[in-house]
Amino acid sequence: MATESSFRRLMAWTTLFAVALCFQAITHAEDAIKTDQDASSATDFIGQWDVVMEMQGNKMNFLLKVIDIDGKLGATIDSQMMPEPAAIEEITMNDDNAIVMSYEMKFGAQTFTLAITGALNDDGFGGEIVEASGLFKAPFVATEAVEDVETSEQRRRNRRMAATSAKLRFGKQKVNISFPTLKTESKDHEQLASLMEGQVFEYVGGRASKLLTDVDMHFEGFVAAQGNAHPTYPGVYGIWIKKTDNGFSLVFNEEADVWGTMFNDQMAVGETPLTVSKAAEPSKTYKVTLEKSVDETGGTLKISWGDTVWSADFKATKKEEKPSV
Repeated sequence: MATESSFRRLMAWTTLFAVALCFQAITHAEDAIKTDQDASSATDFIGQWDVVMEMQGNKMNFLLKVIDIDGKLGATIDSQMMPEPAAIEEITMNDDNAIVMSYEMKFGAQTFTLAITGALNDDGFGGEIVEASGLFKAPFVATEAVEDVETSEQRRRNRRMAATSAKLRFGKQKVNISFPTLKTESKDHEQLASLMEGQVFEYVGGRASKLLTDVDMHFEGFVAAQGNAHPTYPGVYGIWIKKTDNGFSLVFNEEADVWGTMFNDQMAVGETPLTVSKAAEPSKTYKVTLEKSVDETGGTLKISWGDTVWSADFKATKKEEKPSV
């Protein structure tokens, strides 16, 4: 037992020493490696970040660069002590909308797998760096490496109002809707309540609600299809509430990355009627949820705000499938 304990302590110190050498990766690459993760699902992480990791009272600084490579994420990590940037080998987004970046490092004859997991916050993002076998984990914080103070402050404000999201899975395929945090006690809520027939609800409090889908979503009167922007990308749509002659509808357009005041009717590609009901419990903020149907072949998109719920059912199919009647 003592031998095993001593071995583990030796391995732990070896790992710490490797970390102190700033993550010497098995392969050094000046350029980032194209991963399988869609860049559209992690746009707020793209950029250059000053990373500070703390371990046993010591702070270590790195430069993390996350980029879009032909619609996919790539990243490198670097420091003054490293001979050249090391490429991150795998990037994914977890169910909590945090980014997970993994790669291997080598120290002598030992190989270690590191996972960097971080979630957005007001100042940037933060989380922890974990060695896969459990030898160590250390917290880190990352702030944008932006020299322009005005740009940095604007991005910080954007993150402060960053959209929350609703998620649903159909096997490996995902549906994700990001939406702004709009308060009920606001001019935006008053604006929605006063909509006239034919008007689309626009708001000043955040970005437009954005739909990303790996499946074709068959709503009444419209199919939000995967691949509308590019065959290999998720379907990308802005979604907007519209007042109609007999209630409300949900409008889909192909201009998703805009502010809530920037609805463009020329980019609208379809709409579906919304069922309106009274909320069991009033919602203090604008909220979008996705609920899977009992037979798991589709679901319901719900928008809740105040004492009102707007909802629309859909069937979900892969590109090669057709919905059952």
